[in-house]
Amino acid sequence: MANVDKMLKDRERRKEGDWWAFPEGDTAFYVCPSVREEDDYAYYSLHVHYGVGEKNRMVVCLNTEINDILVSDPIRTFMTKDVSGGCPICEGIASGRISTNSGVTPPMEKWIWNIVPVFHRSSDRLPWQKMDPEVRSLMGNWTLYDGIMDGFASMKDVTRFDQACFILCTRTGKDMKTRYKVAPWLDTVKEPVNLIKKRPDIIAELKRSLRPGSDHDIHRLVAKNALDRAEIEALLGGVELAEDDDEDEGTGKNPVPNMKGGDAAKAILYDRGKGDEAAAPEGQAPPCYELDCAPDDAECQSCEWLKPCAAACGAELIVEESGGGGEILQASDAVKGERYLLDGKLVTAAGTAKGAVYFQDADGVKIKADPKHEITTASEVEEEAEEEAEEEAAGDRDALAELDGLLEDKASKAKKVTKKVVGKG
Repeated sequence: MANVDKMLKDRERRKEGDWWAFPEGDTAFYVCPSVREEDDYAYYSLHVHYGVGEKNRMVVCLNTEINDILVSDPIRTFMTKDVSGGCPICEGIASGRISTNSGVTPPMEKWIWNIVPVFHRSSDRLPWQKMDPEVRSLMGNWTLYDGIMDGFASMKDVTRFDQACFILCTRTGKDMKTRYKVAPWLDTVKEPVNLIKKRPDIIAELKRSLRPGSDHDIHRLVAKNALDRAEIEALLGGVELAEDDDEDEGTGKNPVPNMKGGDAAKAILYDRGKGDEAAAPEGQAPPCYELDCAPDDAECQSCEWLKPCAAACGAELIVEESGGGGEILQASDAVKGERYLLDGKLVTAAGTAKGAVYFQDADGVKIKADPKHEITTASEVEEEAEEEAEEEAAGDRDALAELDGLLEDKASKAKKVTKKVVGKG
């Protein structure tokens, strides 16, 4: 049977086009991180012209000095238009050929963000309604940019999965009287939201939608909306362009294959390429896999996905039995004279013989180990702790020896007294 809800949502998405608009009322939303690791910002600045052509279209400015995204490396994958040669609108305004009274605007700066709307209410007199988590792409003005950046100023990084701060947008009015008020949502400034534990549905949506080449890849969106010089000149001359259907239907929707668990997490977290360092268990990974590994957290320590997750996140594993050693090696990698942790005991590498590796503990006892046996490089803290333990043990031995001496002395004196008593008798 047909999934009617899914069909209706798809219709709404097609009505919206590429850019989402806030509904009237209050909307609390999560700001998504950038799609690519090399991106320095969670947004992209884009200069556009308004009022172009018979339908007063918005047109991406072709001045690459202010729109450097048009010549960035990632956009080359998606750009099918020749955007070289300068912007005919800017040239026309500068020369006077395009009148300032024509309705065509100079380049206006906008900011493109990806967000996930979380809660909405049409009035502050009504209760909040939870929204289905879905990544939306926004092209916002200075008010939106400034309000979101207030969040970054307050929280340093509002996009953190473990300490997310939502932004609150209040929209009033319609059409030309529309007004926005944007600021960090104080409830989440006071108490940031751990999305991994409290909103795994948002994490799952990010894994699904926030991928290089997806519908919400900002480079792809800009390439899709850019016109070449000839098309812009045609619009300025009164010629309307044919409306394109989804020009990359079947290629741009999900160029990354559908993936589950850790693979999908890799796609959202820039495909770090570290996930193969440790074999992953079979089955479905938890929502936090490869997102927020904290090996010192009790929940992470008990998770069967800890090792591959730590490898992907670049987190250092804590070896519980050794009290938190350093790099994990095989016994065959040991350097003679260096100190290591072997099964939780601090030892010194003594060399190899007959296919085995030998170590020596603090008491001078030799320990034989298989070349593939795991050892851990010892940290200074562990060495100091072992030395303190040795000193303490030596002190205990000295104290025992002194006690033994006193006991022997007392026993000797007791014998002499006994002899004297017996002699007198």
